[in-house]
Amino acid sequence: MEVSPKRRINGFERPFHPLQVLAWVVFGTDVFIYVVFGLPLVGDSGARLAVALFYALSIVFLVVATYRATACDPSDPNIVVPPSAAEDTDSMPFCGVCNVPVFVRSKHCRACSKCVDVFDHHCMWLNNCVGGQNYYAFFVSVSAVSVMIGIILGTCLYLLVDIFLNADDFDLRIQETGYMKNLPREFFVALFVTMVCINGPLFLLDFQLVVLHMFLASQHLTTYEYIMTKRSQLEDAENEARETESGQEATERALTKRVRTLPHWMDWIVFSRCGNKRRKQPAKNAVEQIGNPSDTDGSGTDREAETLEVILETERGSSAAPPPGAAPEAAPEAAPEAAPE
Repeated sequence: MEVSPKRRINGFERPFHPLQVLAWVVFGTDVFIYVVFGLPLVGDSGARLAVALFYALSIVFLVVATYRATACDPSDPNIVVPPSAAEDTDSMPFCGVCNVPVFVRSKHCRACSKCVDVFDHHCMWLNNCVGGQNYYAFFVSVSAVSVMIGIILGTCLYLLVDIFLNADDFDLRIQETGYMKNLPREFFVALFVTMVCINGPLFLLDFQLVVLHMFLASQHLTTYEYIMTKRSQLEDAENEARETESGQEATERALTKRVRTLPHWMDWIVFSRCGNKRRKQPAKNAVEQIGNPSDTDGSGTDREAETLEVILETERGSSAAPPPGAAPEAAPEAAPEAAPE
């Protein structure tokens, strides 16, 4: 008999994910280099103080939000305390892995071996699932990363320009900073160019992730629901295109039938397989199908699609906005991962 893997409580449980460790290393290195070699060389003292203040605030928000998102257990409450016999669970989906009824928007994550309430995605950078209980902390975390990297990029670009346009003033500031006075100007050029080359792509990816989640919030969707919906719409578009003479017009009509979606260059990050090992799975995927105990005819996927359609229809007519979603290993057919968070 196959033994079920141990349920992961939060992202601080070992083993750590390699991308999680990489994020810590890059973050620590970025902060150290910027504070030691970048910030002290900002010319105007008032500007230096303002930049230092905003940078410190971004670090505080980032550390606190990342800790909360990683330390949180976003499990469906029913797997911790199963519903009592007196409760009405007939209308609730049933997870055959956790062996309990769960909420409608819960999904079973194989990486964490548990059902997650309002499942958004499994984030490898946090080594934890993102769900209803830690989504806002996750969003603050990725937003703080954008601010932090943006400040680093802005400062490095400013200093590079200053090196070439005001070389004498820059050399004077180096001499006034004791531990830098023996370093040549070329050292700083190489350092700042390297910082821009590393942090530039990270900023673009992270900012794209922030914009994506703002869009998902406006649509009242999680990342998982968005992926499932867009795939369904694309499949409908392809089927309709094959049956009509004008394939492009049919595709455009099909994509506007249900939920607004973004162009591929804006949401490719949630469909990517960054950091995932591809493995053949005949019947199971990154997120386990949750069905009703009576589903013995293999109709779990159809039932899931119907449930998702009910959720989307309900939310389109409601003014309440449940926690939206973000990037990554969430989809049943592909395990996308949110980009640099």
